[in-house]
Amino acid sequence: MRVDFITNSEGVKLFDVNNPNRKKLEVLLSRFDNLTLYACKRALQRAMQKDVKFQLLPQVKHDKPALDAVVERLNTGWKYIKI
Repeated sequence: MRVDFITNSEGVKLFDVNNPNRKKLEVLLSRFDNLTLYACKRALQRAMQKDVKFQLLPQVKHDKPALDAVVERLNTGWKYIKI
């Protein structure tokens, strides 16, 4: 099984290097090779326009909008669970 954790909107801040949950995310990433973190490209762009300052963890992919990533996965048989 593979798990992609895809964030959008305010959720991208979860992947900030200064987020208090950083250690927990890093433990999960080191423990599970099948976990990938994605931050929505559009949400990141909107945050920069609002001059919100944060730096993503280096493991986070951010090359496409969250909606595109979700649709790609659904079209290839993945299941979607919104939390």
